[in-house]
Amino acid sequence: MNASPRNVPVLANPFLPWSTFGLKMLQMSTAAAQVIAMRSTRMAAHGLNPNAAERRELHRMGAEKVDAFSRAGTALATGTMPLLFDVAMQAWRTGFDLWAASAGLAASRSIPQTMARQQHFANTLMRGAAAAGHGATSAAAARLAHRALAPVHRKAAANAKRLSNKVR
Repeated sequence: MNASPRNVPVLANPFLPWSTFGLKMLQMSTAAAQVIAMRSTRMAAHGLNPNAAERRELHRMGAEKVDAFSRAGTALATGTMPLLFDVAMQAWRTGFDLWAASAGLAASRSIPQTMARQQHFANTLMRGAAAAGHGATSAAAARLAHRALAPVHRKAAANAKRLSNKVR
């Protein structure tokens, strides 16, 4: 198996992409909780008659969510198809190779030929499992998850920083 420089860290620690994704999710969740608390406090303080600044903030709440989640959806939509295509092509190649090896095994005419073809079938099966690249697929899925989370994470963190600066 060839390891490109981009895949070396994934091969060294396959949990790294998902653990960093979990960390980003925790950061985003914490920032979102802070923003909700600050905005709720401000809305409660201004009651039913918010001033112009509060009305702009209320409008911003909705608009930024639509923007961030549409960007996340776009990242998922554009990143999912190549990932699924790669998985499907690998499954097709492996299935075809296994079909050919099993057809050869079924056509065996002697015990030595059967044993040699069983070995070939086993090798094909193991090669297919190794070539499936589950680690690479997991890393690609983690990168896609990072790209989808990025706009939401960025907006939540920016709002937490912006709103906490207004409180001081």
